[in-house]
Amino acid sequence: MTARRANKSKPLAGIAGLAGPEGSRNGSPLETWHIDNETILGAQLTRAGTSGGQLSRNQLVALRTGDAESYALGVATWVKIMRTGQLRVGVRYLPGKVDPVTLQAAGPDRTTSDKSAPAFLLQAVPHSIYLPAWSSRATVQTRQVVEVLRPHGEKQNVKMGFSVEHGTDYERVSFTPA
Repeated sequence: MTARRANKSKPLAGIAGLAGPEGSRNGSPLETWHIDNETILGAQLTRAGTSGGQLSRNQLVALRTGDAESYALGVATWVKIMRTGQLRVGVRYLPGKVDPVTLQAAGPDRTTSDKSAPAFLLQAVPHSIYLPAWSSRATVQTRQVVEVLRPHGEKQNVKMGFSVEHGTDYERVSFTPA
């Protein structure tokens, strides 16, 4: 038996998937959801309407409440359709502040044709980087040195490690400072 809150659900301003391989930000449009039950580790969410983008188990999602300035990241742990036609999802929150970064090849092997890839660093998860699945191993290889570019121009060279976790649209990869 699962416990549910008796009070009214609180609104969530948006939930969206990651950008697609074209680099566009319209991989999934921002949708309105309601938080039905929430703990420090995750939440049970219900989509406000009966239509919207597809969402699957082990998919990385970005979440933002109405008054928040930044997004948080989470992973869909389960998904079901209710009798009303609304989608309900369980989300496991990823800890810490999200820093969007760009990865590109570094060192003597770097060429002008090397592509860059978007990624996320979570301050509470040291030495791990979250990459979209479409770019993860196509862009970086184990033991490859890459340059991490932060939004404010800061750069850091890191050596990519092994795959720690992967979902339907992301891979979490370990790294060490180069």
